[in-house]
Amino acid sequence: MAYEFRMPDVGEGITEGEVLRWFYDIGDKVDEDAPLVEVQTDKAVVEIPSPSAGLLLRRGAQEGEVIDVGKVLAVIGDSLDAEDSPVEVAPKSPESKDGFDGRNNDAVSPQSLGTTSASVLDAPNPTLNRRVLAMPSVRKLARDLGVDISLVSGTGSGGRVLAHDVRAFVDQPKGKSPVSSPKRILEEASSDSVLEIHDEDQHLEIDHDVPRQVMTDVRVPLKGLRRKIAEHMVESVSKIPHVTTFDEVEISRLVELRSRLKPLAEQQGVKLTYLPFIVKAAASLLRKYPYLNSSFDDEAQEIVLHQRVNFGIATATEAGLMVPVVQDVDRRSVLDLAKEIDRLAASSRERTVTLDELRGSTFSVTNIGVVGGTAATPIINYPDSAILGVYRLAKKPVVMDGAIEVGQILPLSLTFDHRIVDGETGARFLSELCGLLADPELLLLEMI
Repeated sequence: MAYEFRMPDVGEGITEGEVLRWFYDIGDKVDEDAPLVEVQTDKAVVEIPSPSAGLLLRRGAQEGEVIDVGKVLAVIGDSLDAEDSPVEVAPKSPESKDGFDGRNNDAVSPQSLGTTSASVLDAPNPTLNRRVLAMPSVRKLARDLGVDISLVSGTGSGGRVLAHDVRAFVDQPKGKSPVSSPKRILEEASSDSVLEIHDEDQHLEIDHDVPRQVMTDVRVPLKGLRRKIAEHMVESVSKIPHVTTFDEVEISRLVELRSRLKPLAEQQGVKLTYLPFIVKAAASLLRKYPYLNSSFDDEAQEIVLHQRVNFGIATATEAGLMVPVVQDVDRRSVLDLAKEIDRLAASSRERTVTLDELRGSTFSVTNIGVVGGTAATPIINYPDSAILGVYRLAKKPVVMDGAIEVGQILPLSLTFDHRIVDGETGARFLSELCGLLADPELLLLEMI
């Protein structure tokens, strides 16, 4: 008897997911409730458990493929005879041309190795069948560079092999790695060939010393988190008329306040940056400007004024942008906000953030000041109605009490939904936020 397990709805509004990793091969014995497959849905990675015990007879999608909710994800039965043949439901992807059938993606074919010596292929390798934690894009990168991924030591969470681990393996001194270099692979490519990289490989280094006649274009398949980011950005700009207003504030008093509080925060194991102060000040103003804490219901043609104040914090990760949500910002202390922001940022970068922690934002903040920049026009985190931009704090000459002094200047921006918020409202909100940040005493009153 065979059991068809269909792709479950793992979260509100989720219609599909990308298979990242199967924990079992076809024919393997699977225990009930054991992790069966790892799927990326929306912006989170989730492990889906097996609904029953038995043998894995079919897999409804290969690693790297997208499967819709409700489609057959796996077939589990009492014996291999329960199905006509233990093959996968989905057809082989183009990557299978090189002998990768989804059952052992760690194996390396001669075609993908290029110039790797035959002795390496023929030699027994006790680690070849080791189960390796790696995203499909990293496995593809390893194959393109002629790397046996089972030999690469992973530095990611739980020993996961990351893209830079593969490149570091390739860059080892000669004699330590039996693989071809990226330059060698490029030199052997035909003039009309195309390299493929993936969403994790944002910092791919192109060897400009390669002769012009064999230089190749780079194609990046839109999949995984990068595909979700693209879809979300397009949805936001296509539905929301964006308007951005800019301002800047001199925050020398806040700089002094943070310097005094920083040692006390460190005693409690909290890293105190300026962001918690900014978030707290913005949250206190949303009671006065409720339409900045709202969303537009396109179907009902209504504006939804949210009673809770939940801030999405834009977070850069190796795989791309994620926006974890700090709940009930208006009810938290600055130290509590600092701790929660740091926790969510860490879990996002480690890809352990949950779906619940990525939902429910009513207002968002993006802080690019840590990497530089004095202005930008951030895209609203749909369906929020606004996003606050925080930029690089810098010392600049300012006029104070009729004299020129060195001031601490913080640039800010507010991008809002012009269907909901008028330009005057947005400008007034940003101006009052600057006032709170400039005067710590007023900010402390707002935090009581």
